[in-house]
Amino acid sequence: MKKYMFFFIIGILLLPLESGYSYHDVEMDGVHVYRCCIEIGYELSSIERHLNVVQDVKPVERNVAFKPHHIWQKTYEVLIKINILREKLNIPIISVSSWQPAKAIDMIFVYEQVERILMELKFIKRRLGITETTAFNQKDDFSMKTPNDIFTTLDVISARMDLLNGEQFTPANVFSEGMRILEDVTTILDKLNIIDNTIPPKKNKDALPRDTFATAYELMKVVQTIQGMAGVETTDFYAFKARESINPKDVFEMTLMVVAELQTVKASLGLVNSMTPSAKYYENKVPGDAQQILGWCIKRLQLIKSLQ
Repeated sequence: MKKYMFFFIIGILLLPLESGYSYHDVEMDGVHVYRCCIEIGYELSSIERHLNVVQDVKPVERNVAFKPHHIWQKTYEVLIKINILREKLNIPIISVSSWQPAKAIDMIFVYEQVERILMELKFIKRRLGITETTAFNQKDDFSMKTPNDIFTTLDVISARMDLLNGEQFTPANVFSEGMRILEDVTTILDKLNIIDNTIPPKKNKDALPRDTFATAYELMKVVQTIQGMAGVETTDFYAFKARESINPKDVFEMTLMVVAELQTVKASLGLVNSMTPSAKYYENKVPGDAQQILGWCIKRLQLIKSLQ
């Protein structure tokens, strides 16, 4: 098994020093992204007024050093919720994309995503016959915003979408993300020529969202160990764990952070064209189903840890 570790390390050393993607001819920083997020809030308010939805959402600050790829995953979360709204309005849903694996991405990629969210909300306004224009002023001056400011603002938008939809994420949504993670794990193991004889752990039929979250958090720790082997910078997500209560939205968010971190691992292996597949639709899933899939991902990724 240790010979695989040798090829793993050699493969990393042979990769280009810059394995992230960027546009060097375009300047885009947190202020541009934050401004667009504020405009999204205005457009969302128009829809809320039209549908007579009263919102009372307070921001939740997290002591996490967020990076652009984490924010990108939060935009993915919002787009999934826009799909839920489209379904409720009998509008065909859209395909929510993935990002090309990289060790790091520039803020312009996040800007492209928030622009997509803004565009989708404008489409929904048109479908609803909403003609009012927002009071947003493009010339409003915003001071420099950090990735945490942007993540928090998008988190509020996500929570407002829950109230607009009349529901939060379900275990089926979490299970769907677990299956995407499973696909990424398969891609990584195939690249390393690791034979996988593992089987899924026994399903805990009595599992609660907090149990699934604990498994997702444990999975993140395994991913971070592999990141350490690959020389990739890790992020401390303890603030996600330090909560009084856990609901499916929290579990979904944790799985998205796992997806984000796995992209850096894939990039380290040269798998820059192996994008995470789109989420599939599942029904009648309970927390135990999602926990079982995430637990299986842990067992499979631990095969890589054994290469040390």
